[in-house]
Amino acid sequence: MRIALYHLENILDKTNSILQQITDINPLILKQIILNCTEEYNQIISQNIGEFYTNNVENISYYSRDIEAVVTNNINIDKIPMDADDINKIVSCVSSAIISECYSQIKTGIVIAGYGEKEIFPSIYEYLIELKLGDSLKYTLVNKSEIGISVDEEKSDSAIMTFAQSEMAHTFVTGINPELEHKLKEEIINIVGPITERYEEVRNHLNLPVGELNEEQTNILKTLGDSIIHSIITELEEIQKEKHIHPFVQMVATLDKQQMAELAETLVSLTSFKRKMSMDTETVGGPIDVAIISKGEGFIWIKRKEYFDSKLNNHYFTKDCQYTRRDFND
Repeated sequence: MRIALYHLENILDKTNSILQQITDINPLILKQIILNCTEEYNQIISQNIGEFYTNNVENISYYSRDIEAVVTNNINIDKIPMDADDINKIVSCVSSAIISECYSQIKTGIVIAGYGEKEIFPSIYEYLIELKLGDSLKYTLVNKSEIGISVDEEKSDSAIMTFAQSEMAHTFVTGINPELEHKLKEEIINIVGPITERYEEVRNHLNLPVGELNEEQTNILKTLGDSIIHSIITELEEIQKEKHIHPFVQMVATLDKQQMAELAETLVSLTSFKRKMSMDTETVGGPIDVAIISKGEGFIWIKRKEYFDSKLNNHYFTKDCQYTRRDFND
């Protein structure tokens, strides 16, 4: 039910700032605000309907009482006059959110990499997973890469994929910190986007005749603003690809297995070092496990840390013990 609570909190987020101000003054207004936020959240959900939703509309109904308990325990129904219909609207919204493609913070990720029985070249798939309902697993394919001889939109001759805290690897490959890149694009949109609203400034600066824009002129200016934004962002992305991404990925295609292992370890080490040298929480650190998967040799450890001191456990590294441990894991 933590997922239900997450979606309920999303609904209530917009009202949290006024809960204390309005609850004792006019509960009816607060009730209407919550119901309006519920309707807005329903609209978001309606745009994120997938196969999991279709297959589990009936299954989620078995948990309606639990979801209702989450709702009533987190909304002060003693002070906010909500009847059964109002509660049902919120419960229905939260239920739909759980089985929609809207993921909560409780989601996790899984990466599947390697070779199929018939594939000559490797592939890698990254999924988001949140819950299992009945016989259905709620998951979404986030990213994938397939290596092949014929390079097209589906396949490439090499690829680099990063997961979790990947800002340093992203910076190394693309030439710009992802947070800075996002902020830069956001500011371009904020500056150029409201060009029609800034018309008065432009008119005064150019000493143009006083007069309001008609609808046609407004649309022309808006189209111009959108075109400028698209041109700037496209040019930035092309420079990234030409100067950073493509040369790096092409270089990766020429590396042997040992060099690729060293590259992977270095990229993880960069993140660890950056975390250590900043005020951020150091969530990446310590020895790094490195492995290679190849068609002929399968899964091979290049570096692997143990939970014990190897000098004190020489017997572990004897042949018999290694076979025993491998069989046990199998």
